[in-house]
Amino acid sequence: MKVPEACPFEPWEPAVYVACSEAYNTPPRRVHGSWVRCVGDVAKAMAAAKAVLLTSPVYPVDGWTLLAYSGFAGQRPQTLTTAVEIGNAIDQGGLDGLL
Repeated sequence: MKVPEACPFEPWEPAVYVACSEAYNTPPRRVHGSWVRCVGDVAKAMAAAKAVLLTSPVYPVDGWTLLAYSGFAGQRPQTLTTAVEIGNAIDQGGLDGLL
């Protein structure tokens, strides 16, 4: 999958590109998603990810995938919750204790 747009946030701001899995897996295989900031409240990031699914061109939608990462100091979180945890640690000054 290829991310269709550059991350709109500053390079040091942790963010992930959340993509709709079904939109890519269903022909004509398109990438549908959005960049989600990963600093602050996990619920806010989850709401942003769910908003991606609500606007999906494919229905029904079961899930998303994290397709790209920005501002994670080389880390590739596997879940949105982990992305926010790492993002908050980076925002507060470092990754000590998380890695």
